[in-house]
Amino acid sequence: MQLDPKAVLYFMLQKMLLTVVLSFWACVFLVARAHPNGQTPPQPGVHMAVLIPLLILAALAFALFTIVNWVVSLLRVQAYRIAFRTEGISLEYGVINKSHEILLFNKIQDILITRSLLERVLGLSTLVIQNAMGRPERIPGLAERNAESLRDMVLSHVTH
Repeated sequence: MQLDPKAVLYFMLQKMLLTVVLSFWACVFLVARAHPNGQTPPQPGVHMAVLIPLLILAALAFALFTIVNWVVSLLRVQAYRIAFRTEGISLEYGVINKSHEILLFNKIQDILITRSLLERVLGLSTLVIQNAMGRPERIPGLAERNAESLRDMVLSHVTH
């Protein structure tokens, strides 16, 4: 089982504030490089000759960071694998740092389905599996029906 394709948009929107902030600071950096020593031409107001290049720089920086955000989100969704084994649920995820975990059925204590506002708008859910071994394992970006069926399959293995 894999994450829903809409999870790419979900992960992108989660990082959108970071994209905006990085775009702003990229523009500030480029403007600072254009005017060494912090000196700007003495002008009483903001002129279109200065404003238009800044807006173009901001748009280009935003586009660049959005494309990078989309690629990272796409790779993150494609790298996520969920499989059932006889002893438990196998989770494989990560792009740069690959992780492989097996959540043992006999160690699972609680299963939750959470839906934030953004997830509800996109029709997604996060399955949270609490086990006796440590921190809860979160499986984000599942379609609502997939999260419910995965929860039911885990519960059927845990109780039997």
